[in-house]
Amino acid sequence: GGTTPTPPLLANIWVRIQPVSGNQRLQLEAIQSNVSHVIEMRYRDDIDLSNENWIEYNGRRFNIHYIINQDEESAYIELAATEG
Repeated sequence: GGTTPTPPLLANIWVRIQPVSGNQRLQLEAIQSNVSHVIEMRYRDDIDLSNENWIEYNGRRFNIHYIINQDEESAYIELAATEG
């Protein structure tokens, strides 16, 4: 058997991961279905949706579906994500 290639690590960063609340779920599902978590972090310009970017935390993988630049200030971003 062959080996499975390991994707390169983009960065080690601090983030806040929160399950989506009821109101957030309704708002986010209007944009992207199945969002289960919102991840808040400092703004980075190297995260986009053209590559299969995700965040790994304690062995859990969060796939990024939508990026929200909070207040368009490029200070913090929220990532709408699903686990798995």
